Amino acid sequence: MGDIFELSAAKMREQGMSEIAINQFAHLYDSWINDKSGEFIRENTVEPIKSVPNFHEIYETIDHDKAVNAFAKTAFIKLNGGLGTSMGLSCAKSLLPVRRHKARQMRFIDIIIGQVLTARQRLGVDLPLIFMNSFRTSRDTLQVLK
Repeated sequence: MGDIFELSAAKMREQGMSEIAINQFAHLYDSWINDKSGEFIRENTVEPIKSVPNFHEIYETIDHDKAVNAFAKTAFIKLNGGLGTSMGLSCAKSLLPVRRHKARQMRFIDIIIGQVLTARQRLGVDLPLIFMNSFRTSRDTLQVLK
C-alpha cells in the first residue's frame, strides 16, 4: 500500500485507534487506490462550474406532468442522526433554531417539514418524509412530529 498509508496508520496508532479500525481503513484505502471501475471521482478530473442557469431557465424546460409523476414515486430522506454536542447542543442538530418566521421561531426540522408539506399540497402527491435517526435523536424527532 505504500508509505502514504503507513504514515496515516502511524498517526491512527498514535491517537489510540484499534487495529480493527486501522485494518478497515487500509481496506478502504486499498480499494480507492486500486479502483479501476471509475466509482471514485478523482480530484484531477473535477472542473469548476463556470455558470449556473437560474431557476426560471430550468423551470421552462421541465415537463410538469413528468415532474409530478416523478415526485409521486419519491421519498424525502433526511439524515437526522447524531447530537450537536460539539455545537453545545444536547439534542438533534435539526432542532437548532435558525430564524424567525411570522413571529415564530423556526428550527431546521420545521423548515424541512414545511417544504415537504408544501410539495405535497402543491403537487397533490404523498411524498413520504423519512428521518434517519440515531437512538439519541429518535425521541426528540418523534416529539416534534406529534
